[in-house]
Amino acid sequence: MLIHANVGRISSRREEFQIPPEDLENHLLHLMNLNNRHTAIRGTPTWIPIELQSLDGYHEIVLEASFHYEATDENPDEYRDRSRVGIWTGVKDAPMVASIASQSDSYSHGDQENVQILLNEWRFGKNSQIAFTFSNTMQHTNLSLAICAIPFFHARDGQNAETCLTLTLKGMAKGEAYYDRVDSKEIRFKLDRSASKVQNRVVLQLFAEMGAFQLDGSGNSVHPKQLYTTRALKNQINAHGSDKFEIAYIGTDTTENLRALIRQIKEDEKLSSSITKLVIYFTEDWDAELMMQYPNLNLNETDTGGKFELLFKQLPLDGTLPESVESVDFVLSTYVTPWAMEDEKNKNQYIQLIQSLLKEPSSRLISVDPSDSSKSIRSHCKDTNLQSVYISTLGLKLADTEHSGQDMVVDCKVWRRDKVSENE
Repeated sequence: MLIHANVGRISSRREEFQIPPEDLENHLLHLMNLNNRHTAIRGTPTWIPIELQSLDGYHEIVLEASFHYEATDENPDEYRDRSRVGIWTGVKDAPMVASIASQSDSYSHGDQENVQILLNEWRFGKNSQIAFTFSNTMQHTNLSLAICAIPFFHARDGQNAETCLTLTLKGMAKGEAYYDRVDSKEIRFKLDRSASKVQNRVVLQLFAEMGAFQLDGSGNSVHPKQLYTTRALKNQINAHGSDKFEIAYIGTDTTENLRALIRQIKEDEKLSSSITKLVIYFTEDWDAELMMQYPNLNLNETDTGGKFELLFKQLPLDGTLPESVESVDFVLSTYVTPWAMEDEKNKNQYIQLIQSLLKEPSSRLISVDPSDSSKSIRSHCKDTNLQSVYISTLGLKLADTEHSGQDMVVDCKVWRRDKVSENE
C-alpha cells in the first residue's frame, strides 16, 4: 500500500548515529567464532527520542521498529539479526475501560487525553511495536516516544560496519478494519570505537520528562513490566482472603519501577487499605551505588503519604542476609532473577532471601522476567529459561500465571514453596 502524503509523520532530530561497541573484553556480550575472535559486535544502547505528528483523522495507530535481517540457509552469516529494539512512552499506571469495545489492557497515555495504549500489543525484541487507540478523532495530535536500540555489527566490516533500523507508522481511520501505511523512516547505526555512549543521567532525564519518577497521582509507567507487576499484585490480593498484607520488593535500581508500585498503592483504595508494610531489599554494589551517584532517586518513609510502612534493608556485599528477614505475604521480583543467577555469590544470597521471605504456606512470589533475552533491551540478559531456577534451585511450585499477551515482553508468574515443614 502506498504511503499517504502529508498525513501522519515520524519526526526525529537525527537519522544516523555513531555508536561504540560494548566492552570488548566481555565476550558474553558479543558473538565469537571457534577461534575466539569476534564475529559480531554488540553496540551500546542507543536512545532516540521521536515524535509522531499530524495524526488527524486516525482512530488507531501502530508504530513498528524492526531490524530486517534474517539468517537463512543461503545466508547463515547474517549476524545482525541479533539486534533488538524497544519503544518507551509515558502511560498511566492503572487500566481503563471506557466502552464495551475497550480492552481490559487499555491504559491512558501520560500526556494526551483520549489516547490509550494497548498493553498486550506493546512488544520488544528484534521487532518492536506500540499501538494506540483514540477515544475520538482529534486534530493536531502529537505523541512523544523514545526508542532504545541495540544494534549488532559484522566484525568483518571493520570501520564500515553499519546496521539499519526501520520505523513504520500505520494508521486506521474510524469505521475501517485495516491499517494504512502512513510513514516510514530508516535509522542508521555506524560502529565507531571512538564514539561516546549514552550516559545514565541522559536516560534518567528522558524518563523524568515522561513522568516516570512521580510519587503521587496516576503515573507514569514507561515499560510494560511495571504494568504487569502491579496488575499481578492486584489480582493476587483480590484472590486471597486476608485483609492485611505485607509486601517485599527486591532491587531499587533506578527506582522508576518501585515508584510505580508506590503510586499504585497510594492511588488505589483497595491496595492502600490492604497493604500495611512494603520492605525494599537492595544491593550494596549496584542499587546503593546508583543512589549515591543520583541522590534525587532516594526514597524514604515520608513518600508513602502515611498510608503504609516503608522499610529499606541493604543486602551485604559478602553474600549474607541482613538481620531479621521476615516472611511476607507477597514478594515482587521484577527483572531481577536472570541477573542474580549470573554470579555465584549473588545467586546464593538471592536463594536464601527468597526462601526466607516465603516461609509461610500462604506466601507467594510474583516473578516478572523478560520472556526471552531479546526482550531485555537496556541490560544484557544471558539466560531467561528460568523454569528450572524457580522449581529446582529455589524449591518453588507454580501457583498461577498472569496472561501477558502474544509474543510476550514479559513472563509473569506466581510461585509458592513446594514443601513447607510442619515446624515453620
